[in-house]
Amino acid sequence: MRARKSDPTFDLNLAPVLDIMVTVIPMLLLSVAFVQIRMIETPVPQVVAEKINSQDQHPRVSVNLKVSKQDGFQLTVFDNGQRKDFKVGLKQGQLDFDGLTNVAAQVKRQYADVFKLELAPTQTVVFDDIVKTMDSVRRMPANVEKVTITDTKTGQKVQTDLLFPDVVFANVVGD
Repeated sequence: MRARKSDPTFDLNLAPVLDIMVTVIPMLLLSVAFVQIRMIETPVPQVVAEKINSQDQHPRVSVNLKVSKQDGFQLTVFDNGQRKDFKVGLKQGQLDFDGLTNVAAQVKRQYADVFKLELAPTQTVVFDDIVKTMDSVRRMPANVEKVTITDTKTGQKVQTDLLFPDVVFANVVGD
């Protein structure tokens, strides 16, 4: 048998690899969507934060809000299997945000310890209206008396003007 001679030195042609890199890197950079996400930190009082955490662990009452450009707002409260509906119709063909705030304050008086709201806007509701809706159910109006809640740690009564600061989107997947 003949032994094969091998050459221990050889030239590796890297030109095709470099060509691919020069082509692919700019294409990847152009296809990446540069998104800037900003958050607005709105701290809540410690007592309210504790109530929100305890409600997440033991959901006795849930508050749902459906928003529609055709029907307005429908606030539904589920309390241990009982269902209560509150409707806020359109005002001159537009969503009535002041009416929503008043109804939310009315619900808050009945359920002072509930701070979480599940929001379900329809596809026809524009982003600005969703933001206005969340702003409308966040705080009580200035001329309305605050709600009193009890601090679970100290047992003291604390007043707050927060209605439903913990908003969760209930229909992220769709209707």
